[in-house]
Amino acid sequence: MKKLLSAVLFATFCATTPSLSAQIQIEDVIADTACNCLKKINTDSSASKVNAMRNACLNEAQAKNQAAIIESYQSGEQGKKMDESNPDNGRLMVKVYTVLMSKCPEYERVTRKIKSEHQRR
Repeated sequence: MKKLLSAVLFATFCATTPSLSAQIQIEDVIADTACNCLKKINTDSSASKVNAMRNACLNEAQAKNQAAIIESYQSGEQGKKMDESNPDNGRLMVKVYTVLMSKCPEYERVTRKIKSEHQRR
């Protein structure tokens, strides 16, 4: 009887607890991929080259996670709202930039290089 009750309680817990993958937002996944790429950028290059490399990292992160982006759009209320309000992923990328600014020191390092070069002009 104890085993049956334990099994029922465990099954109920598993069914009512959201999976870890569902808790991870798509913008966090994209930002993490971009941050790993941004770590490889050498800021000793010119600002225009650093800017091009930063944009390449962001595009690559989006491309690598395209399947997850589509899945996010097709499932869940967040995806539906994002898709209806901005079908060209603009809103998603704004969220990615926000995550990068708060969680990725490499994004700050690269952006600072670009801004400092533009301010000198």
